[in-house]
Amino acid sequence: ELDYIAVGCENGIVVTYQLNPSSSSGDNGTPQYEFTKVAECQGHTKAVCAIQFHPRGTHVLSSAKDGTARVFDTESGSEMAVLKCEVHDPKGPAPVLPDPSKMKTKDPRMMKRAPQILVRGCAYGDLEGKSIYTVASGKRGPAYLTKWKFGGMKGGGPPGGPP
Repeated sequence: ELDYIAVGCENGIVVTYQLNPSSSSGDNGTPQYEFTKVAECQGHTKAVCAIQFHPRGTHVLSSAKDGTARVFDTESGSEMAVLKCEVHDPKGPAPVLPDPSKMKTKDPRMMKRAPQILVRGCAYGDLEGKSIYTVASGKRGPAYLTKWKFGGMKGGGPPGGPP
């Protein structure tokens, strides 16, 4: 069994390391470990907020301030899926942004931008890793929990999405 650790960075990269027992021990006899870099997982464009390993250790799930959660292969670092999160009340209508071409002003400072979505947390929901939960919010306001179905797709395709 391999032991891994993952680090989420401010630049959006997730780095996985393998922990290897060292031949030396600490001052009080505690075991020491060496870190061997396994992969750099690239895809997020903003800071990583949370990371969790798949229950079997084959994938790493991460969420970030870019509005996405992503699933990466632990060994290769390849992106397996992107979950693009939304922030609105699922019982109400989706928010509609005004059409910039129909606005009276063309001043970019006056244009209403889409709200920044922060995916603050992510977790696998079962031992098989077939369900994923994300917690997303805007900079302010309520947070929303979303359950995703995940089939372990390769090639960056999205999972089944929220039910």
